[in-house]
Amino acid sequence: TNGGISLGTTPTGSTLSIQNLTSQKQINLIDSTGLTLDFWNANGQATSTQLGGGSGTWSNTNAAWTDANADVTLAMQPLPGFAIFGGTPGTVTVDDSAGAVTTTGMQFASSGYTLTGGTLTLDGNGGAAPIIRVGDGNSASASWTATIDNVLAGSAGLDKTD
Repeated sequence: TNGGISLGTTPTGSTLSIQNLTSQKQINLIDSTGLTLDFWNANGQATSTQLGGGSGTWSNTNAAWTDANADVTLAMQPLPGFAIFGGTPGTVTVDDSAGAVTTTGMQFASSGYTLTGGTLTLDGNGGAAPIIRVGDGNSASASWTATIDNVLAGSAGLDKTD
């Protein structure tokens, strides 16, 4: 698994894993210590080697999220989680009719996503401002874009990175 890559000794209390996206020729070291990562999978195409993505509805009840290994597809679990949008970009419609749609932060790991629709509540993780990250840390992603066309609610502010 993971192309023969394994983690050696890691810091006590850390939650590290390897995500080997062979279709994208990318290996990610995922540190989910202190937060839950939710990967957008509205198109149902996520596997252990590629991100899903696509257009769909983000609500508290819609099963459009998966974990880093694409083992399950559920509504965001737990609420709130950290939202990662990758794979095929699309339009994500926030539907807050079943309750406030809340996230501890977001990363757009593909260019071209658009969020629209209802209010999106940003909830700081442990008092820190929620991170909104556009890009994946490499120089090619410096020109990536994401559009958030929602009312943003919450009192923790936001920290835009990448």
